[in-house]
Amino acid sequence: MRWLTQLASVTGVVGVSFVVTLFASVVNYIWEEGMRAKTAASVIVYGIAVVIITSAGMFRVERIVTADQTVRVAAGLENYNLLLEDKSILAEYSGSDEEKTLQANADIITRRAKQAVQNESTLFSFS
Repeated sequence: MRWLTQLASVTGVVGVSFVVTLFASVVNYIWEEGMRAKTAASVIVYGIAVVIITSAGMFRVERIVTADQTVRVAAGLENYNLLLEDKSILAEYSGSDEEKTLQANADIITRRAKQAVQNESTLFSFS
């Protein structure tokens, strides 16, 4: 079913809905009209369309290159409101409250970045 995800990446959900709905319409058409030359032509056209879509999806899936390496990711999550609420943290710094908060934030980011490097992280996200 990976080919369906490739179809969705090109056409969106609309393309997948179209293929599914068209299948239901073709089945209903065969049910009502019976298998004749006219209905057989419709089935063949639908079959060709599905084969083309499936082949294109399979081709795109095969072209996907996967990396053999693992990427280590580090995430730094902090509650900056604690800096404003807990005055003992800011007492270590000098200057106005804004300067103290800025210095404390910079120290936190630096500390988290150093921990990420020590843990051999390749990607670091901080929020």
